[in-house]
Amino acid sequence: MAQQLQDRVEHIGAKCGVLLEKYTLLRDSMANVERELSEALEENARLKLQVEQLERSNRMLKLASALAPDAESSDRVRKLLSKMVRDIDKCIAQLNS
Repeated sequence: MAQQLQDRVEHIGAKCGVLLEKYTLLRDSMANVERELSEALEENARLKLQVEQLERSNRMLKLASALAPDAESSDRVRKLLSKMVRDIDKCIAQLNS
């Protein structure tokens, strides 16, 4: 009977050792997961900030492109200015004669 009790105590001790090892592994694994989560949250916050900056930049570029004259408008304005300069030159020439 004493031998059986000793065997049981040793068996329970071995199981406790296994449990302790598994607990240690799980605790270390949990610490790693928590660290990875923390890093992921920091990365997420950084990426959100970057997205906000890019969206702001995109809005500015859209606004700038909407306000910028296109090639057709530039040509029309250039032609109009050239015509006005020619008309002014004609007027000056008439005044000088």
